[in-house]
Amino acid sequence: MTEPTAPPGRRALRGAAPTTDRFPCIDGLRAIAALAVVAFHYLFVGGPEPLWLRGRLQAVAWAFGGQGVAIFFVISGFLLYRPFAIAHFADQAEPPSVPFWTRRAVRIFPAYWVALSFALLTLGVGTIRGFGRFFALYTLTQGYHRGLELAGLGVAWTLVIEVSFYATLPFIALGLRALGGADTSRTQRLRRELLALALLFCVGAGARGWWLWSANPPKFVLQYTMIWYLDVFALGLLLAIASAWCTATGRIPRLLDAVGRVPWLWWTTALVVYVWSCPLADGRPGHPPVSRLVALTLPMLRGAIAVLLITPAVLGDQHRGAIRALLRSRPATYLGTISFGIYLWHLTMIRLIARWISHGSLTPDPWVRLITTAALTATAATASFYLVERPAIARGRRWSARAERSRALV
Repeated sequence: MTEPTAPPGRRALRGAAPTTDRFPCIDGLRAIAALAVVAFHYLFVGGPEPLWLRGRLQAVAWAFGGQGVAIFFVISGFLLYRPFAIAHFADQAEPPSVPFWTRRAVRIFPAYWVALSFALLTLGVGTIRGFGRFFALYTLTQGYHRGLELAGLGVAWTLVIEVSFYATLPFIALGLRALGGADTSRTQRLRRELLALALLFCVGAGARGWWLWSANPPKFVLQYTMIWYLDVFALGLLLAIASAWCTATGRIPRLLDAVGRVPWLWWTTALVVYVWSCPLADGRPGHPPVSRLVALTLPMLRGAIAVLLITPAVLGDQHRGAIRALLRSRPATYLGTISFGIYLWHLTMIRLIARWISHGSLTPDPWVRLITTAALTATAATASFYLVERPAIARGRRWSARAERSRALV
């Protein structure tokens, strides 16, 4: 949990009780994650690789996509599990599942359906043949059908994982609460919940290891399912537990307080680890295939880098330091606000522009291509947020409030 937000010119009291559930830097992190994925697709999918992109720099850029996805997953784990963790430590009932699922469904599906339909109609991407394919794409279950993992928008394989996480999170929370114990002290509950979380982390890593070394793997590709990234989500849950503990106790432990005071250290460490790890994840054509050991540990490594980047945004005075100022800046906040639209639309725009170039309708000049991609993606993402996402979110909140009122009357 963040420390109390101090007025300009004043410093938040050390160890004081948190007073807000808002995390103003999270949108900036969403912007970074979205732009990393966009940069990956722009450089390696949309056309010929730039001449300046060679050697280690090329390996660094190749890892953008995977790291951006890991940041999104850790953010989801943190933000969505935190209310459940707060309820655990306060010995209160958990947030009701149906309103939770309703809010998540309206947050994802309406904007996704619009983006998918546009891509199918304009590009013929993943042309739907048969009801089964149609159902899989529009329900975000294509990751469980071999051959359909990258069908449709291409980037939607991560949404399949996100939706799976939404569907299972209330049950994961119940399991962690049960293992934490209901009749124990708050400190004992924390220790047991951390042990249960470690078990969850091991389940994810173990399932990935089993699939990599199994002689008879399942028919679907596990790396496009939530199980493959369960340990990455668990790292987000760990941040949620730390934040919820601050809220439950009304104070920030000395260790967490010290962690929140050095954001530059976490980002510097994240950058060093990221650059060091990039050659391990180099999956470009012509390069040696990634070993099974690297495939086992790489999601953990990316998740750890994501935690290093996110820690300053969830711990410490959120109005202190240049890094947090960058994350809270208006451009970063705006890009974070429309980041879901950026994620949904950028690859379609990259492909559309590549088609225009191949047909001679647009000059292949790199600057023209870059500016056109940025303009079209930003326009589509803005329209998606204001015309589809925000109205759907508002309606979902009304539905959830109505469901909670009905539940209270029963």
